Amino acid sequence: MSGNSREIVFYRRINTQNPKIKQPPIWEIFEGKTVMPNNYEPDLDDKHFRDARIPEHCFHELARGSQAIVIAASLVRKIGEKDESREKVAAKRFNIAELKQNAKSEEYQGFTFLLRELQNTQYLVHPNIVEMRDSFYESSEDPANGRLSYVWLVTERMDCSLEFYFELLSRKDNDARGPSLRDHRHLASLLVQLLKALDFLHSRGIMHRDVTPKNIGLNRKDFVVKLLDFGISGQTNSQRDHTKLVSTPLIYQPLESHLVDVWAVGLIAFGMLGTKLMYPTDMKREDKVKQRILDVVGLPLNKYEDIFGESLLNEDCRLSTLDEEFKRAFSRLKNDSEEHPLNPLTRGNLRDLLEKLLSVNPQKRMKPSICLNHSYLQELNVCF
Repeated sequence: MSGNSREIVFYRRINTQNPKIKQPPIWEIFEGKTVMPNNYEPDLDDKHFRDARIPEHCFHELARGSQAIVIAASLVRKIGEKDESREKVAAKRFNIAELKQNAKSEEYQGFTFLLRELQNTQYLVHPNIVEMRDSFYESSEDPANGRLSYVWLVTERMDCSLEFYFELLSRKDNDARGPSLRDHRHLASLLVQLLKALDFLHSRGIMHRDVTPKNIGLNRKDFVVKLLDFGISGQTNSQRDHTKLVSTPLIYQPLESHLVDVWAVGLIAFGMLGTKLMYPTDMKREDKVKQRILDVVGLPLNKYEDIFGESLLNEDCRLSTLDEEFKRAFSRLKNDSEEHPLNPLTRGNLRDLLEKLLSVNPQKRMKPSICLNHSYLQELNVCF
């Protein structure tokens, strides 16, 4: 990093209170100091994630993972001699020591994880993919780490993640006044934008492989969504011999294809309707994940042998519970419009689309480009 930088302090939010008790979260310092260029300043206007008790000269953390943390910042650019522009950004700091430690991991592959994210974020330019703004690095004083200590990737920052938005909806659902009914146009808009981003990726031979609410940003005012976090993205190929250690349902790992991303979009649609369709309570046990999927989609007498071979022959046959899941999810959806009987935004069309997104057979699961021409999405597809 050049001499135009300074040491900064940033805070990490840790809530030590019982989540059932309504008390403000407790903030404590995540680590002493790090270094950022001088044209980055704390974002004091972040109403969602910044605690009022944080000193004005300090930054705040947005998220963290096993190899990186993300902090909120304001990127200041000079315009002429007197004027300047400010943009809220997310600065993601990768820890080189952690990357080296995970270098043998088949899922993260150390520096490959970092390079994937840097390259894909920089060159995959699309209205529904988060845009890169900057990158820089911190030098290391430890010879074991070579020249680098940390590498930073800076992108535009959305208001919140879809995960955070779903949590807000969930709180309203638990209100005494009853669930907060979702609007068809909001749901269709979400699906169109995600499918457009995936169609863009897949047409270039790239699959995201981790399409989850936490990896989707949302600007709430205009309801714009963007994909982010390309650390475990990969190339598509007809042999499907890419790594299976990704965030996909266990039942689909033997036949993983780029349409795993489409499957994930179906799960996100149910998430928008307050239903975690395929997720059991204990997410740490993979077998429970598989059993939950089988409970939902059902297991007929042939046990999908033509699709999955012998992998399910020891499982018990069962009827699908998908009808019950649709009924539960649709209870949080506004009624179809009676004023416009030809309106394609109906529960019937939505169900038809979701059943095709969640087809058990990956070969029959619709591609994003075909999904966008489905009757439920056609109207909104024209708008984007």
